[in-house]
Amino acid sequence: MQDNHTFIFLPGVWKGTGKISFNVNPEEIKFSTEWTINEAIDNTIHCSQKVLMENMDESVCNKFTVSKIVPESFQILLENHSEEKIPGTGIFDSEKIAWEFRNMDGFEGFEIYEKDGENKYNFHAEYITADKFRTVIDGSIEKK
Repeated sequence: MQDNHTFIFLPGVWKGTGKISFNVNPEEIKFSTEWTINEAIDNTIHCSQKVLMENMDESVCNKFTVSKIVPESFQILLENHSEEKIPGTGIFDSEKIAWEFRNMDGFEGFEIYEKDGENKYNFHAEYITADKFRTVIDGSIEKK
């Protein structure tokens, strides 16, 4: 079923835009993102994601490792500048790819990517930290 998806499971560059909001500030902030998906080696896919928020000088960089890919599920590992390596679990069907993270320190979150044509996805994500700092993200990405 992963053959139905060009995002995450096939190499390429994806670019997108969206809006991000935080529970400590009611304003929505526009952002752009770029994903680089590498070729799978031994059923493991390495991805990098760069996020640049409007009116911010620095970008956020995340690394994802997708592994143990079987029909309808996979394991995912998130690495970023503010957290240690956080393991998660992913699922997919013919129209959606989703994953969630939870660690012992109270960090948790999820992302859902829904197909919108051949090489486009709309996504929604929510993350919360142990101190209840919540982030909500909505946007779309396209293969370039």
